[in-house]
Amino acid sequence: MRRRLSESLLPEHSSDGTAEIAISPEVDDPPHVAALLLHELVHLTTRRPSHDQVFQRVARSLGFVAPFPDAVAGPELAGVLNTHCVKLGPYPHGKMECPPPARTYAPRVCKLVCEQCPYFTWTTTCCFRSAPPPEHCGRLMHLAPPRRKEHGRESCN
Repeated sequence: MRRRLSESLLPEHSSDGTAEIAISPEVDDPPHVAALLLHELVHLTTRRPSHDQVFQRVARSLGFVAPFPDAVAGPELAGVLNTHCVKLGPYPHGKMECPPPARTYAPRVCKLVCEQCPYFTWTTTCCFRSAPPPEHCGRLMHLAPPRRKEHGRESCN
């Protein structure tokens, strides 16, 4: 999974009507921070959240090169950003090591069937493994064999 190094929000997404730009605390290289900031300013001025042709035209005119989602400064823009960063002095920020985001898993859905009749129900594997299966027709229900998908869900374990 790719991590965002910067993000901008248009004024209409803010309760006070201001545009917002966030730069990841993992970035501590001043020219890279400047390139990310300029990249997000292009998003805000073009009012384009995507890297479509309008965004790319403006970004190229400033000196960015593909791939545009990575905010890659071309040689000329990189030189300008380096010059300004030297004039500004040290960047008052140390790189923060952020833990990777926790992976979230959708609960896996299983089909439970009755041995005596056509009745079936759905449950998650977590629920199935942590509690006894429900009863139907006086018997415990069991997992359906893994044969096909039903309603976009796998039929068992």
